[in-house]
Amino acid sequence: MILEMKTSLEKDLALVMQVEGL
Repeated sequence: MILEMKTSLEKDLALVMQVEGL
């Protein structure tokens, strides 16, 4: 459960970095 949340957080973080990179 915790691992899934961590993965989700990392995905969101990567998404945010992608958007800011644009």
